[in-house]
Amino acid sequence: PLYTELQQQIGNEQKFGEQLDLAEQYLQQDKLMAPAGANAREIYDAVLAEAPTNARAVAGLVAIAARYHQLAMASQRRGDYAQAMGLVKKGLSINEDDLALSALEEELKEQVRLQKSLQQVLAEAAALEKQGIWFAAGNSAAQRYLKVLSIQPGQAQAASGLQNLVDELERQVTAQLGLHNPGQASALLAPALALMPANQQLNELAGQITASEPKVTELELSSVADFSDVQTNGKLKAGRTLYIRFHYRNFNPATTVLQAVLYDGG
Repeated sequence: PLYTELQQQIGNEQKFGEQLDLAEQYLQQDKLMAPAGANAREIYDAVLAEAPTNARAVAGLVAIAARYHQLAMASQRRGDYAQAMGLVKKGLSINEDDLALSALEEELKEQVRLQKSLQQVLAEAAALEKQGIWFAAGNSAAQRYLKVLSIQPGQAQAASGLQNLVDELERQVTAQLGLHNPGQASALLAPALALMPANQQLNELAGQITASEPKVTELELSSVADFSDVQTNGKLKAGRTLYIRFHYRNFNPATTVLQAVLYDGG
């Protein structure tokens, strides 16, 4: 009987060794729990059903859980939280005491919750954009996109949506400047610049508006037409006629009106 028992034990060890070698091959190929009939877990479970203390089989299940943790982390880095959560649950189904998987599960739950919240804000931004409410300070599409980016910098949908708004605003401002309407262009730009004072594109537009505004420079006063007594120290002895000359830019001759208001200096 002893020899018979030893012979059976040797036979089992040989059989288990072949099964475990195959299981390790499946593990290397990421055939962890599928396909049916050709995956690592089924083999490890089968071995443990006959030999509950088999060290290689126990270690194999631990390795499967660890691999699911690696795969879940990769999905998390890609932002695919749903897939990551599914991989975590598979890992925990093998080793419910895996602390790394449990910690990752809690982290993913929070990320999923945050993702749902951000999607709600993005939906609000899209609705406000359709209504044409782009840059109002308290309630606008841009404000919603900025909120998302403050929580998750670089979020693709928010960054793209915000850039589209800025690009469209630039087209509108440029069109007003082409029509010689710097005042209207400035009114269009002001709310956006208030929301994003550091935005380079908006600041460049502000510079273009400033450069296009009508401006009077180098004003000179004289009491004679040849300007031989140009004011130099704030005092001018004038008769009944005061001569003024100046440099100017961006005046539209057909519509520009100048008004000079003279104050009695005593």
